[in-house]
Amino acid sequence: MAHDKQGKWRLIRKLGEGGQGAVFLAFDEESLQLSAWDIAELHKLTAAADSMKHGRSKGKQEAERETILIKNLPGVGDAIASLVDLAAKMRLGALKKLKPPEEWSRDPQHVKDRLVQEIAVLRELRHPNLPNLLDADERGPWLVTEYYARGDLRRNQFIFSNQPEEALRAIRGLASGVAALHKKKMIHRDIKSENIFLSPDGRLILGDFGLILPGEQADRFTKSGDNAGTYAWMPPWAMNVRHEFMPTFDVYALGKILWFLLSDKEALPTEYADGDLLRTIDDVRAARLVERLVRQCVVLREEDCLPTVIDFIAEIDDAIEALNAPAPATELKMIAHAISRPGPIYLVSVEASTNRAAPACMPPGVWKFGTPAPKAVVCRRQGSGHRDIWAANPQSQTTSSGGTLYRSTPARGGG
Repeated sequence: MAHDKQGKWRLIRKLGEGGQGAVFLAFDEESLQLSAWDIAELHKLTAAADSMKHGRSKGKQEAERETILIKNLPGVGDAIASLVDLAAKMRLGALKKLKPPEEWSRDPQHVKDRLVQEIAVLRELRHPNLPNLLDADERGPWLVTEYYARGDLRRNQFIFSNQPEEALRAIRGLASGVAALHKKKMIHRDIKSENIFLSPDGRLILGDFGLILPGEQADRFTKSGDNAGTYAWMPPWAMNVRHEFMPTFDVYALGKILWFLLSDKEALPTEYADGDLLRTIDDVRAARLVERLVRQCVVLREEDCLPTVIDFIAEIDDAIEALNAPAPATELKMIAHAISRPGPIYLVSVEASTNRAAPACMPPGVWKFGTPAPKAVVCRRQGSGHRDIWAANPQSQTTSSGGTLYRSTPARGGG
């Protein structure tokens, strides 16, 4: 390993591997410029290391005494400090390369094409929640991206434990990166805890683009029966089918990642289990908001899933706004909050009814508040399970559900 390298990148150790490739911690040799003084300091460490090796061949007590003497050798402390300083200057990266073809594939060219495709995608995209490409060689092929020492979400599952707003904000950034992919008609298809990394400043970084699918090249990169992705994170409707441009593939996985971050389970079922987050989030109001979002993603049928990542982001914004809005004690307070928003506002109160059909909203149900007087129209909707209040102005629609205010797009309003 010490002598293995790709281009200017010296491999340090293996970080992980899959069926067809492996990822290594590597450093850029050209970034490590050593002066004559640095070399002299390193020689001191080498001499100390040789003495320590010699000490190991002696008896334990004698070797321990010699170790104490080594610690006190003049200049060794400075040499160690110099080495630490050099390490801080090293340019590190995560280098991904393929295993020898005989180890993994009946179609080596197809797998090489995937890695070359991954290089092309990373060259094209720049986003705070996607990894920066540091170096690559399509002829290898191999690539180097940023190295995230904090590791992946599998190792950091509980970093947002019982912190719903922090988890929502982190997922929003990740979803924004996925939206950048979708804008280019690309589907990631392998969003899972092992492929999401934690940056030094706490951002979630989506990695491993080996299964990314460009919509216009679906025939080239998806073969018949090619079960891309990881079953535990795939939507049921994407299994054993051709993956053309299917945004819900990634939406489902994003919802499951949100659930994962606020859950206490490592493995989650295919469909969201109602009430699961109520066990792990102390704030019941916040738990219900997150549940509402997850329930629109981690579903069995594609038609029940939020159709796009943009919709997913809008729902996150709704939830975050709700968490930061005042929690009204009564319906009148909710209405007063809605009225306080700028612009003409129309209020619609919707009460659940399982015993009757949902009548149309009637103008006679107008309530007047304040000056100028907005309108409040009363109607009922079957099966909503709780009382909702809609407040709409020309730009947006504000909904209050079960004592919680949040923003919704007009198309998703009630009445």
